[in-house]
Amino acid sequence: SLLPGVEQGMPLPDGLAWLARATAEAAADAVHRGAPEPPTVAGEFRGRRFEAHPTRCADGSVVWWLVDHTARYAAEEALVAERERTTFLAEASNVLLSSLNAERCMAATARLASGFLADAAVVVAPAEGRQLPVTRAVRGGEAVQALIAADPSTVPGLAEALKGFPPVPSR
Repeated sequence: SLLPGVEQGMPLPDGLAWLARATAEAAADAVHRGAPEPPTVAGEFRGRRFEAHPTRCADGSVVWWLVDHTARYAAEEALVAERERTTFLAEASNVLLSSLNAERCMAATARLASGFLADAAVVVAPAEGRQLPVTRAVRGGEAVQALIAADPSTVPGLAEALKGFPPVPSR
């Protein structure tokens, strides 16, 4: 069944309030002879997305033709996410390939990450002497660079990552 638990002639469950509202509006319009077709409506029911297309009957009542668009909406959302990911990768590639300067690359990485991936980002580079080069950025802001005295072993996995572990497999 397209709408499990819904039978002809019974009241619509709370999850179909969008369809019940459209039906009530169509019934109110039916008192006017020659009322136009009610508009198509859309809504969700039990995790699925539907469009309801109306047809007015001779007696003024409305029959709704339901179309399950769950898969279409999921595909559209996946397409939007993929386009955003592609935009990020293209911009990251352009920005990072434009400079071989480590500080500029760290700033660009922090800005890109805070703009596309998170609200804030911190980039940590291998130690210079006893200090760690750190670049941080918040969404919409400029990157801020600093040298901080910190022990990378206090953050699980950071010391290993800064040493280049796990090693890249040889070919």
